[in-house]
Parts: sequence; C-alpha cells; structure tokens
Amino acid sequence: MCGRCMKTCPWNLEGLVIEEPFRWVAMRMPRAAKWIAKLDDIFNRGTINPVKKWWWDVARNKSGKIVGAEKTHSRGLNTHIKLKREDQTLAMYPIDQAPPPLPMPSPLDREAGIKAYEDAMSPSQYHAKLASGQTEGLVAAPKPLSETPPVIVAKIARRSQSSADGKIDLFEIVAQDGSDLPAFSAGAHVDVTVSPQYIRHFSLAGDPTDRASFLIGVLREEPGRGGSRKIHQLLEPGAAVVVSQPRNHFPIAETSGKHLLLAGGIGITPLIAMGNSLARADADF
Repeated sequence: MCGRCMKTCPWNLEGLVIEEPFRWVAMRMPRAAKWIAKLDDIFNRGTINPVKKWWWDVARNKSGKIVGAEKTHSRGLNTHIKLKREDQTLAMYPIDQAPPPLPMPSPLDREAGIKAYEDAMSPSQYHAKLASGQTEGLVAAPKPLSETPPVIVAKIARRSQSSADGKIDLFEIVAQDGSDLPAFSAGAHVDVTVSPQYIRHFSLAGDPTDRASFLIGVLREEPGRGGSRKIHQLLEPGAAVVVSQPRNHFPIAETSGKHLLLAGGIGITPLIAMGNSLARADADF
C-alpha cells in the first residue's frame, strides 16, 4: 500500500500550522495536490512519526498484564508506487451507511460504498446546489435506531467458581440500572463482547422466568483463541460488559412426549435452563 492515509492523517503530523497552507491549497486546487504530495516525498515529509504514532505498541500477555507488543504495524511509505485512478476501486460511506453508535461490530457494505462513491456529486455540483438553496437531500441522514437495541451495556453482579479444577466460572450479568433484562427461552444464548476482537457466544443457564439477570458458565481454555481467557481475566464483579439480545437456535421441542437432556462438561449450561422450564411445565424429562 502507498501509505497516503498515514501521510495525510492529522494525528501523524507535527506543527499543523505549517501543514495548513498546503492542505488549503490542495483542497481548493485539486490539480496541485499531486505536486504537493511529491514535494513532501522529496523532503521526506509525512513518514512515520514516533511522536504522534497511530499504531498500537502495547498488548496484554496471558496473565492480563499490559506489556510492550512484540510486533507493531509501523510500515513506512512506499513512494515508488504509481497510483492510477482507473486501477483503484474507491468507496465512500455516507452517514446513512455508517455503523450505529453502539459498542458492537457492524460490517460495512463494500458494494454499497462503491456505488455511493460512483453516484456522488462533484464539489462544483455540491456548491452550485448549496448556492441555489437546493439543500433537501444534499446530505444523507443517519439511519434511525430500532426501538430494541441489538446490544445491552450491562455489568457483572457476581462471579463464582463452578468446577473443582477452577477452569469453569459462573458469571451473573445484570442491567446497569437494575432493570429487567430481555426475556429469553430455554436454549437461548447471548454474544458477550469483552473487546472488539473478542466476541463469544454463551448459552444462558439461568431460569428463563428470572428477568433480573443472565447466568453464563465460561470454561477457560488455555489453548484456545483467547476469548475465554480474556473473560476470566477481565470480568470481575462490577465490570461493564456488552451482551447481545438473546437468540435461540436450540429450543425445546414442544411436541416431544418425553425429553432426554444429555450433555457433557460445559455443554450442560443450556440444559440447566431447559430443566427449569420443563419442571415448571410439569413435563416428562
């Protein structure tokens, strides 16, 4: 990659007063932008700035301690690359395509972004409409949020050890304000977000009639990808945690005459909720 995003990012620059005149010229005289960038290259400007670096250089080790990262993404500029507009597929994401302001991953539609770029009006068209007062629809409007948010910012109320070897802990999740959590049926699960790269699915093991809390069991897997370790390291009582609305891909078969609940290890968690529901319904299991 050419690294132009790093070159133009204000966070990577020192002395914005010095940069401002060149930015002003480039914005108002687009044909000059290429030569201004070339001048920067000649004077070796816009390269990696260790004073205002934009890359992460810390990480958590297996014990949860913050340490210096072994590797960082700090690649310099590749000024030898000759970029041509016809060789690139550009996309733009107006506010109506932006992710909702919620602590959750939201994938962007790349094809919609490409179409938005191709359909975008030129600066001269924009200024002409603005000058003539044609402002309706000139700027995209944000998408309204649904009445039911897809995620809930909750907290850990209690945590307890559930296995003799210390690998399984129970986490009781409650609403920040003490209100009822969304209803769920036996067999349902929630997505638990500890950090953006660690989102894991856990079955709800509590009583479905208890709206005060969600109960999950988490097995700490040392050779896993790190999600269960992060939960064991970070989620202590009082810690904030983001959970999704409950979803059920493993419901009880309502038409069954007799239910056989069979599981091993941590897989027993959804069956606890099922046992509560079946017992309350006086079902045969």
